[in-house]
Amino acid sequence: MGRLSNLSFRARIALAASGAVALAVVLASVIVFFLVRGELRAQLDESLEARATVLLREGINLVPGPGGRQYIVPQAGFGEPKTIVQVVSGDGSPVRSALDVNDVQLPVLQNDVELARSLEADSRYYDTDVNDVHLRVFTVSGFDLRRASRARIPSPRLRGE
Repeated sequence: MGRLSNLSFRARIALAASGAVALAVVLASVIVFFLVRGELRAQLDESLEARATVLLREGINLVPGPGGRQYIVPQAGFGEPKTIVQVVSGDGSPVRSALDVNDVQLPVLQNDVELARSLEADSRYYDTDVNDVHLRVFTVSGFDLRRASRARIPSPRLRGE
């Protein structure tokens, strides 16, 4: 407090005002960050839901792949963003996209397996990191691969969100 007592009243008022402005700018920046982040997340969630709706309506084609494994071929429309589609069966084994050139395999969480075994219509969102890329994953029920499968549709997100 010794240094402040050496300042004139005018200097102390200017220092207090500049501190208040700095605090207001920092607080406003934090509020704007969370508002914009929420808006971007809502847009991303809407696009994932729209993609899932198209896949539920039009279905997913299964094609044979190397080693006798089956792969899915989702039909992407013109101008649609790149999404990774992975179907999880009731035993927890994933059926991956044949179009996935980056060899991205999404982790299968216990919640995904429980949703795959469930007969109720349900959906869930969560965030995960795969190969140092942050993904928003939308898991939705309704795909029928032997009556117990669920699709997981992630979309890349910027790191730090």
